[in-house]
Amino acid sequence: VIVHNDEEHTQDYVIEVLQRVCGHPLGKAVQLTSQVHTEGQANVWSGSLEVAELKRDQIRGFGPDFYSDQTVRFPLGVTIELLPGD
Repeated sequence: VIVHNDEEHTQDYVIEVLQRVCGHPLGKAVQLTSQVHTEGQANVWSGSLEVAELKRDQIRGFGPDFYSDQTVRFPLGVTIELLPGD
C-alpha cells in the first residue's frame, strides 16, 4: 500500500492515519510520513491483496483532515502495487 504526497494534507493527519489504519507505532508513522513528504510516496503496508485493498479503502475513507487551517475533505492519494518478485 503506497501513500502519495500532496500539498494539502498535514503531516499530523498522515501520522494519525498510519497509526490507526496500519497499526504503526508513532516513531514508524513519523518516519513513513517524512518519506512521503520528501520522496513523494512511501510503502506503508505490505501483505495479502485482500488486506491491502481493505487498508487502501480505510485510508481513503479516513475522513477530513481537521489539523489543516482549512479542512481538507478529499482522501489521501493511495495505491496498491505488487512488491518486486511477486
